[in-house]
Amino acid sequence: MIAALSASPESRVLDGLGKVQSLDNAVVNGYNTFATIAVDVGGREVRLLACTPFSNGVDSYVSKEERKAYETGQIKDPQRRAAIAAYDASGESHHQKDIVFAQVRLVSAHIKSIDPDISVVDIFDRGFDDVELFELETALGHDFIIRCKASRNSNEMYIDEKGIERCLKLKNQRFWKGDEVMYDRISFKKKTYKNVKGVF
Repeated sequence: MIAALSASPESRVLDGLGKVQSLDNAVVNGYNTFATIAVDVGGREVRLLACTPFSNGVDSYVSKEERKAYETGQIKDPQRRAAIAAYDASGESHHQKDIVFAQVRLVSAHIKSIDPDISVVDIFDRGFDDVELFELETALGHDFIIRCKASRNSNEMYIDEKGIERCLKLKNQRFWKGDEVMYDRISFKKKTYKNVKGVF
């Protein structure tokens, strides 16, 4: 299962338009979609399993940063605080994580209803580097691959040149566990390489 976010073409007249990133990395007016596809590795088939369009431009959308500010009492606008409280009470408040989690659970339940013993491997890009998602995947019994953000902190600490204790960035961390695998032949970007060593 692969998760991805995409943006619609630029528009100015549709309801609840938000700001999204287009395929050429420009910020445009549009909607996000969260899509889940299944990849059949053996048959090389791709199937769309679920797709949820949503907008970060509607009033009931509460971003991660806004949620944190709301919970710590840092939203100064009394009308926005009241609106978030009302959306929370009615169950209408949402943000990307709510949509992702709901869809992952829904697709997992459907797949397991067809074959309870199937092995599911979920693949996410770095925008989904989130401990709560790791925990959800583990609870569902899935294996998962999530590309980590380069800025993610590891659990290891160090003292910088000013004597301040800081977290070592994951990109600078040496992993204590890994593996090396030799491959007779690997094809990548229409080129074939022989006797390749994979370092994990």
